[in-house]
Amino acid sequence: MIDKAYFEKLSLHFRHSFAYYWQHPAILLSPKIFANLLYEFKAIQEELTSENGLVDLIRARTFVIASILSKEVEKNILDDTKNPYSSRLIQFQELIDVYFREEKSIEFYAEKLHISASQLSKICRKYLQASPAQLIHQRCVLEAKRLLKSTDLSIKEIAYQLGFADAPYFTNFFKKNTGMNPSGFKTE
Repeated sequence: MIDKAYFEKLSLHFRHSFAYYWQHPAILLSPKIFANLLYEFKAIQEELTSENGLVDLIRARTFVIASILSKEVEKNILDDTKNPYSSRLIQFQELIDVYFREEKSIEFYAEKLHISASQLSKICRKYLQASPAQLIHQRCVLEAKRLLKSTDLSIKEIAYQLGFADAPYFTNFFKKNTGMNPSGFKTE
């Protein structure tokens, strides 16, 4: 129900991998959290029906909704009765956010988590239905899309910022993960 490009912008406000949200499309909410979300949705509805509605206000409220949902998801992820590796997965995602530009190696992240690369792969596949490499690539693609749409940086500069050796390698990576060339995505 949300435009894919807008969802990707919104996704910067989600704290966890898309894989988790896809695996858990419904989130159990407390009455208080439900009331908070309902308030935000009603405020968006009012802004949409207003003659002089502000797009920036609607965007800000959707970011608030994403943040509230992420906070609730974190409570579920931290529930050790459902997932004994929850804290490791959160640490892994936090490490990805810090190092994805310069580190693409699963071994690097596994070492930081004090587990083997094999164990990290098993945990990610079981609880997020994605490999560690997919999660790293997903974060890299998300940042590439953000930079392509919101900056005037060249593709070569973006490739360098994201830790790629050269622009052609970045272009191949981007096309493999999105089905589009970076230049085509930028002008779309």
